[in-house]
Amino acid sequence: MNVKIAVAAVVAVVMIAAFSIAADKPAEPGKGPEKLTITVEKKGDVKLPHKLHQDVLKDCAVCHDVFPKKAGSINEMKAAGKLEKKQVMNKQCIKCHNDKKNAGVKSGPTGCTACHG
Repeated sequence: MNVKIAVAAVVAVVMIAAFSIAADKPAEPGKGPEKLTITVEKKGDVKLPHKLHQDVLKDCAVCHDVFPKKAGSINEMKAAGKLEKKQVMNKQCIKCHNDKKNAGVKSGPTGCTACHG
């Protein structure tokens, strides 16, 4: 059960890091923003509830094992060829949400339009 939650958290965090990130307000000192806006050129920005993912996953490494805890790191890694386009969203976020959903656990969105605005 904890693995599924961790996977869901990684997906969410990876989604944030995959694109440039703009923080709205801090969740807790030293723990990053409560919400993130991930800038996506073609599909529209993603509003990520960062603190919700922290609370559910309880392990930053679920997502930040793929990309560093730094705003814009996903776009930087994609530009350097270290991340493929949609790698974070499809292979992390949506996969985690689908894994949770298939296990009968409440999960986040599993389709593109649910997140992209």
